[in-house]
Amino acid sequence: MDNFSTLNQILERKLQSLIDNLFSTMPKPQRDFYLDMIYGILRSKSLLISDISRELNEDKNLIQTIKRLNTNISKYFFDNIKITNLANLFPKENNSITLFVDDTDIIKPYGIHFEALGSVRDGSSIKKEYEKGYINTVVVAETKEHKHPVVIKSVIHSTREKYYKSVNTVLNKILIEIFTHFKNHYLILVFDRGYDDGKLFKFIGLNKRFFIIRLKNTRHLYYKNKAYLPYNLANKTKGKYSFTLKIGGENVEAKVSHKKIKVSNDKRYYNVIFSYFSYNQDPFILITNLEIHSKNDIEKIILSYFSRWKIEEYFRVIKTEYNYEGMRIRNLKGLNNLANLLHLSMGFMALIIEEQTKNLIYSSLISIAKPLKTNTYFKYYQISDGLEIVLKTKKIAIKNIKKTKKPIEKDRNLFNI
Repeated sequence: MDNFSTLNQILERKLQSLIDNLFSTMPKPQRDFYLDMIYGILRSKSLLISDISRELNEDKNLIQTIKRLNTNISKYFFDNIKITNLANLFPKENNSITLFVDDTDIIKPYGIHFEALGSVRDGSSIKKEYEKGYINTVVVAETKEHKHPVVIKSVIHSTREKYYKSVNTVLNKILIEIFTHFKNHYLILVFDRGYDDGKLFKFIGLNKRFFIIRLKNTRHLYYKNKAYLPYNLANKTKGKYSFTLKIGGENVEAKVSHKKIKVSNDKRYYNVIFSYFSYNQDPFILITNLEIHSKNDIEKIILSYFSRWKIEEYFRVIKTEYNYEGMRIRNLKGLNNLANLLHLSMGFMALIIEEQTKNLIYSSLISIAKPLKTNTYFKYYQISDGLEIVLKTKKIAIKNIKKTKKPIEKDRNLFNI
C-alpha cells in the first residue's frame, strides 16, 4: 500500500503538471475542473458524470458534485489540439508529422432528449443499418517513439444541427484549423477510402499540404489521355517492386507499382500506387500528391496508410473500456467537451508510455495490471487497467493536492516576531 501511495502522489502531480502546462492561460477554477474530470475518468473508467463524481471522494454531498460537473461540462470550451505542443510527445516544428483523419459513429438507439440527435450508419452491426446517433470526426497523431495514437482534434456533429451544411463543411473547417496549427510542419494527412473525393484532393493541394488516400473502384483515372477504373488500370500494370512489409505486427509479401495519373476536373498529376498482397486478390490502391523518387518512398507511403489500424484499435479501447457511446450529456457542447477530456486522458497514458525509459511509472503500472501477455504492441489496455487499480487505492480526495499551497510567511519586525 505504501508503494501505491507513492505512485498515487507521482501520478497526481504528473497529471496536474500536464494540465498546468497545457492550459496555463486559463483561470485556476477551469484547470481544477479539467483535473477533476480526467482524474475521475481514469479512476472510474467511465464517462458517466455520476461515476466520475463518486471517484472524486469530495467532502460535500454527492449530488452537489454531480451538479457542479454537469454545469461546468457545458460551460467551458475544451479543445484537445494543445496537446501537440508537448515536444516530448510529438515532432517539433519544421519536422514531418503524419496525421490520420477518420470518422466513427456514436450510436444512441434509445436516445430521446439528446440535442440534434441524427441518423448514422452503425458500423459495428452486421447489416450496417441506420440508427439514431452522431458522427464523430477525429484527427489522430502518433507519438514520436512508441507510435501510440493520440486524438488531437475531435468534433461530434449531426446533420440535424441548426445551420448544418454538410459533413464536408465540418471536415474542411477541421482541416483549416489543423493547417494553421501545423503551419511550420511538413504535414501529411492519411485518409481511408470514404474520403475519396476530388474536391478534397484540390483543397489539400491548394493549401500546400500532402495526402494519402485509399481509392474506391468507382473513380475514373486518366492515364495517357484514357479513362480507366482503378482495378482496370491495375490489371494493366505489373508489380515492379517486391516488398516484405510489416503490417499489424506481421510480415506481408507484396508486389507494388505506381503511375502518374489525373482525375476528373483537375489538371494536377497525382501518383497512384497499386499493391498486390498475397492474402487479397483485389489490388490495394492508394492516391497521393507526394512525390515518388524511389522504392523507399513507395514503402513509406504504404506503411503510413497501414498505420491506420491503430486508430481502429483506439476506437475499440474507448468504446469497450470507457463506454464511449454511453455518454449521457444531452447537449452537443457538453458531449464534445466530455469526449475531448477522455482523449486528453488517453494522451496522459500516451505520455506515460512514451517516457517508459525515464522513470518507473510505466513498468509499475504494467506490473500492477497483471496482463496475460506482456509483449503486446498496443499498451492502452494495460496502462488503463493499472491506473484504475492504483488510483482506486486512495481514499482521500484529489482536492487535497489542489489545495496545497506554499505557506504564507509573516512579516517579521521588531514589534511582531
